[in-house]
Amino acid sequence: LTCNVETVVLQEYRARGGWLGVHCETGAPAAIFALLCWELLFAPVADAFRSRFQDAPLDLCSEDGEFAAARQVALDARLE
Repeated sequence: LTCNVETVVLQEYRARGGWLGVHCETGAPAAIFALLCWELLFAPVADAFRSRFQDAPLDLCSEDGEFAAARQVALDARLE
């Protein structure tokens, strides 16, 4: 039997108020982002893709905001 904090919290919310939840880490938010921003993810940005086997642009997880900076105009339009 394994027990983690996520399971305990879900059980507590269910017991106290009938709330139902799902422990999915970042799976759901990442999937929603990918669906809403598919064109931005796969936009023809220089050096974002170096291999046809990549599943994401190289700048997606950069800490200095390269992904947003390289797609600023399209990103602003998408968020309006």
